[in-house]
Amino acid sequence: MDFDLEKVLDLEKQAYDDAKTKGINQGTQQGFKEGFDFGIMKGRSLGEEIGHIAGFVDFYLQFSNNSENKKLSERLVNILSLTSSVIKTLKLLKQMLEDFPLGNAKDDTLITKYEKIKTKFKVLEVKLGIHSKRNEDLSF
Repeated sequence: MDFDLEKVLDLEKQAYDDAKTKGINQGTQQGFKEGFDFGIMKGRSLGEEIGHIAGFVDFYLQFSNNSENKKLSERLVNILSLTSSVIKTLKLLKQMLEDFPLGNAKDDTLITKYEKIKTKFKVLEVKLGIHSKRNEDLSF
């Protein structure tokens, strides 16, 4: 009975290579799934934050642009502390929000634009004397 050690070593190497390839493929698939789920979670948080800021800006801008009832508008502007500096910041934020690439998640400038919007919103909060604790833990 002839014992061929080369065949045994080749079988062992083949089994090792097959298991390694299978492990890499499974790891890749699992990594893509986890990355996708993480992207959905972060994207949703980012969208909520942008929506919150957009709603806030629209709410305050409606009082600064209300020309139908001039006296009421003037009183609201005073009550809400809508100085010319605040109104300027609101309009700038509105423009930044309109330029934000909501429909294009692959835009390389998305995170940079988001950070600029978030920073400008914090400036607005300081000018208005308010503070929001929304998504302070959201970071990229």
